[in-house]
Amino acid sequence: MMKKYIISLAATLLFGATVVSFNAANMEQTDKPAREENMESSTVTETYGSVDNDIKEIWQKEATVCTPCDASLTEGTGERDEGTEGTDKEEKQKTGERDEGTEGTDKEEKQKNNKENIENPMPKKEIVESSVLDNLIPSDSDKEKKQYRALKNSLFLDYDNCGVKKIVTELKKDGVFIAEDLGSWLKAQDVYDITVVEDNGDYKKLYYESNQEKQDKERFYPAEDTAAIHFDWLVYEGDVITCTDTCFEEVTSVEPDGSFYTEYTLNWLPADE
Repeated sequence: MMKKYIISLAATLLFGATVVSFNAANMEQTDKPAREENMESSTVTETYGSVDNDIKEIWQKEATVCTPCDASLTEGTGERDEGTEGTDKEEKQKTGERDEGTEGTDKEEKQKNNKENIENPMPKKEIVESSVLDNLIPSDSDKEKKQYRALKNSLFLDYDNCGVKKIVTELKKDGVFIAEDLGSWLKAQDVYDITVVEDNGDYKKLYYESNQEKQDKERFYPAEDTAAIHFDWLVYEGDVITCTDTCFEEVTSVEPDGSFYTEYTLNWLPADE
């Protein structure tokens, strides 16, 4: 009886061990996918935390990784910017100091130049030798020496009398002639329509309007002893056409047709005491 009990117990133990090993093998096969999934999820958890696979893909595509090295570079750039700002300020200050220094040197140089100019004035002009002057005269200047003589109606400037413009009115023998102030002669010849456009007593403004009918006379044409008169350019601005002890008349403007304005002043010289 005891022998049968021992045999049954041994059989029971053997059967239990077989069942346990069989279940263990089945559990390893069934738990293997689960363990792989657990490993993947644990990897994601370590890298991204506890997130879904969709969020993982989004982070992998869009996330910008900032490593400690990048952070250190960024911080270093900020420090460099601050440093460059400081250096720029220092350079500006140095440049300002240089500018002030250059201004001071410029002033000193100007003062030195002024002193040098005072101490060493411009050299005096030397008189040119006659031989040099002879070389400046064209070789053909005296080939055709012409004889000139005064003609009636000729115009010239009397520099002994304020440069007044005069006209030759009469010829004498031996080249002697009589001349008259142009302003007085024009008023007597009636070749312009003269009007007073402004009258302030001793000061008047006159307008000489050109009249071609009056100017187209035979006596104004050229002849053997007479020069032609061209009324279109008879006078120019600034010409003095009358100058006596009591009257001074100057041309102020000229028009294209020969008409012109003058300032006519009486008693222009101070009275003798």
